Amino acid sequence: RILAFKLGSDEKLPDLPDIQAKREPTAELFGTDAQRASGGILFNRNCSGCHGADALGNNVLPDVRYSAYAATAETWYSVVIGGLLNDLGMVSFEAHLNSEDAESIRAFVVSQSHLAAGGGE
Repeated sequence: RILAFKLGSDEKLPDLPDIQAKREPTAELFGTDAQRASGGILFNRNCSGCHGADALGNNVLPDVRYSAYAATAETWYSVVIGGLLNDLGMVSFEAHLNSEDAESIRAFVVSQSHLAAGGGE
């Protein structure tokens, strides 16, 4: 948003867009409680710096809770491990995570999207 001001103006600023509007999860809830808990720890260690603590987003980078890439293990893996979005700044975590770690993180992220949508666990 860019704001310009004029001295003496009585104009009102427009309302801010609703950036926290409810959105639908892109995948069904899956995984065990232990897998989602492990995924939460791994997410906060490896992903939260860019995507926000507990996958709550940071209003700068894409909100991974609603990423189409979270819909399947294959697409998630292609991004997190395979580096599919490397040219867009999403680096591969192949040196730090294995496929089980990536799937645990996906389970956590999907569970966060269900919590945000009011679905809980």
